[in-house]
Amino acid sequence: MSFLSYQAELRDALFASDAAVTPSAALGPNPERWKVYRRMVRSRFAESIEHGFQRLHAAVGDDRFREIVERFLAESPPRTHYLREVPQEFLQFFERNQAALASAYALPAYALDLARYEWAELETAYSFGERSAAPIGPFDMNLVPVLSPAHRLIDVSYPVHRISTDGSDEAMRAAPFSLCLYRERASHDVAVLELTPVTASMLSLMQGRSSTLTEIVRNAAESVGVTVDIAFVEALSTLLADLIERGVLLGSLVPKETS
Repeated sequence: MSFLSYQAELRDALFASDAAVTPSAALGPNPERWKVYRRMVRSRFAESIEHGFQRLHAAVGDDRFREIVERFLAESPPRTHYLREVPQEFLQFFERNQAALASAYALPAYALDLARYEWAELETAYSFGERSAAPIGPFDMNLVPVLSPAHRLIDVSYPVHRISTDGSDEAMRAAPFSLCLYRERASHDVAVLELTPVTASMLSLMQGRSSTLTEIVRNAAESVGVTVDIAFVEALSTLLADLIERGVLLGSLVPKETS
């Protein structure tokens, strides 16, 4: 048996939906040992997913959540080499099959929003650095702004960021929110900001690193129909100071010297 064939046999033994699967002799003379190994591997994947989606797990319920995880392992098993990325692949499976899963397991209407939000939390927590590799100088309205790598922007249709870790969803009514998740400077814990439409537009444009902050402010205001008046400028100054204080906005991109 080739190495690739052996890997395929092992994959099927680990991820087949039939709990009574019997590995072939190619994997060894003792099938019971492989069944134990199968349980260990599947349990580790399930624990990783449950850790990544604690609120979803609590909101859906243990039995239903584990059934969805079983379907994920059977229908779209992990392809990543890194355990911490397994929750992301579970989310992708959840997104692709959201309608079928919602019907089969009577999921709450906000389930997909909650899953996306919890993965955004994980991504923010996992982000390698809080500084940018690009050269950053003092904040300047006429230069390109630089955001911390440890942030994520997400739009949701339900206030899922208000659900507690025990899954309590009291008064969970449909309402759109634009959110910015970031790491706090002192504790490095993930925090979340609820954004106004113009702030959400500004931060989204800042991610592109292609326009000065002056251009970004003008374009964001136009996109949401906001007048740039004295009150707007005062509110903008407060917002920018707050983003700098929180470590979301790091400063301005140092222009490249021209010869």
